[in-house]
Amino acid sequence: MGNVNEAVGPFIPFIAIIATLTREIVKAYDIIKVLVDERIKEIFQEIIREFDSCSADLNLTVTTNTNEQMTKDLEILHSDMIEMKKFLDNVGGGISIDDKTKEIIANTNEIKIQNQEIILQNKKIIKILHFTPLNEEINN
Repeated sequence: MGNVNEAVGPFIPFIAIIATLTREIVKAYDIIKVLVDERIKEIFQEIIREFDSCSADLNLTVTTNTNEQMTKDLEILHSDMIEMKKFLDNVGGGISIDDKTKEIIANTNEIKIQNQEIILQNKKIIKILHFTPLNEEINN
């Protein structure tokens, strides 16, 4: 046993230094790990905020485009109905409008009014949020 102590004895200070250095490296690693984890968390939260913002912009744009298209479609439908009535009036001495046709025209007009109200509400929301829909940005 004495031979082992004599052989290892001169290296004991170096072993102590290596042990201390190892403990310091482990402490530094733990600190670095916490800092890196915190930075990853910040980056991830930033990406989530950006995604949420883009998602909200896209939703408003889709709603605006859909409402605009619906208004155009209703105007075209209403115009076609008027043209068709004029055409049919000239064919065979005219046509009579029954209650069902009147109901369809009234419902179409009601849908047009509701669509206008939705568009106005969307414009108010866009104004409150200070938001420019993508289709306006592209057209400008």
